[in-house]
Amino acid sequence: MNSCIYSGLRWLTDSGIQDESGGVSSGYEADERRYRPVSTASSAYFIRTLLGAGRIKDKPPHTQAQQAARFLMEKAFDLPTDLFPFELPNGDGSSRPPVRFLDCGIVIRALLDLWRATGDETYRDCAERCGLAMHSRMSTVDGGFFPIYNLTYDQPEFGSGSWPVEAGVHQLKVGLAFQELTEATGLGEFEANLDLLRKWCLRRHEAFLYGDGDAEDIMSRLHAYCCFLEGLLPTAALDAESARVLPYGILQVENLIDGLGGKFLRCDVIAQLLRLRLFADNMGVMELDQHRAEEEAASITEFQIQTLDPKAEGGFALARRGDMIVPFVSPAATAFAVQGLAIWDQSEEGKFADDWRQLI
Repeated sequence: MNSCIYSGLRWLTDSGIQDESGGVSSGYEADERRYRPVSTASSAYFIRTLLGAGRIKDKPPHTQAQQAARFLMEKAFDLPTDLFPFELPNGDGSSRPPVRFLDCGIVIRALLDLWRATGDETYRDCAERCGLAMHSRMSTVDGGFFPIYNLTYDQPEFGSGSWPVEAGVHQLKVGLAFQELTEATGLGEFEANLDLLRKWCLRRHEAFLYGDGDAEDIMSRLHAYCCFLEGLLPTAALDAESARVLPYGILQVENLIDGLGGKFLRCDVIAQLLRLRLFADNMGVMELDQHRAEEEAASITEFQIQTLDPKAEGGFALARRGDMIVPFVSPAATAFAVQGLAIWDQSEEGKFADDWRQLI
C-alpha cells in the first residue's frame, strides 16, 4: 500500500479524530491543538473511507466504522424529522444545529455502505427514512431542494448566499444517494427526485461556476462544482448531455485552478479533479491527460502533515496558501486524498474499476 495512503488511514483510526462517542470531529486545529465539534458528514466520510480501504493490519475496517454509524443513528438522528443535523445540539438545549441537505446525502451513502458490508438492514432502514424525509420536507416545486432545514422551527429555510447553505448545483452529489436508495429499496420517489434534481442542476451549472471572490472563495466554489460533476457519473456513459458536461466541467475546473497561480489550493479539490479524470477516462468520455494527472497525484501528497504531534501526523491538511500548509487537518480532505491516491495507483496498475458507487 502506498505509504501516504497508509499514513492517512492510520491518522483516521489512531489520531483521536474519532472520539469516544464514535462520532468524528470535523477537523483538528494543529496550531491550537484542539478538535472542532463532531460532525455527521465527517463521521460518514470516515465510515466510507475505512470500508473502502479494507483491513489495516490488525484492525477490521467494520469495527470503527460501526462505532461511527451507531453515533449517527443513536445520537445524531433527529427522530421527530428523520433527518441528520450537521452537528449535535448544544448541551443546554438552547439551540439546535440545522440540517444540511448535502450532509444528509453523505450520511445516507455511508449507511448503505455498511448495510452492504454487514447485511444489517438497520442501516438501510435508517437511510431510507432519511431519504424519504428529505423528499417530503426539503424538496421544492421546481425540482431542487432547500439546502437547510431548521429543526427549531421545523421548516426549511433559505441560505445566506454562500454555496454550502444555498441551493446550488453541488446538490447533485446527493443524487448518488438517491440512486443508491432506488437500487436498495425499489421506491420510485428516489428515482423521480434524482431525475428532477439532475435537470435542475444541468440548467444552472455554468452560471454557478463563475462568481466573484478571492482565491479562497473560488476554491470553495470549485469544491462545490466538483460535487456537481461527481453527481453526473452515473449517467455520463449513458446520457449525451451528461457526457458533454463532464469533460467541459473538468476543463473549467482545471483552468480556474491554473488561474489562481498556487495562491490558495484545497486538497479535496485536487483529489476530486484527479478522481473525475480517471472516471471520465474509463467511461470513454474524456481521454486522460497523463501529465496533469501525475501532477495532481503528486500535489495531493504535499498536503499530508508530517509532525511530532500524533493528533496531526499523517492526516491531510484542507488547504495550502502558497507554500504554507494551513494548520487544519481535515477528515474530509483525508478521505478524498486517500481515495484519490488509491485509485490513481489502481489506474497505473490497470486495476481501476469505474463503479461510481465507490466514490467518497
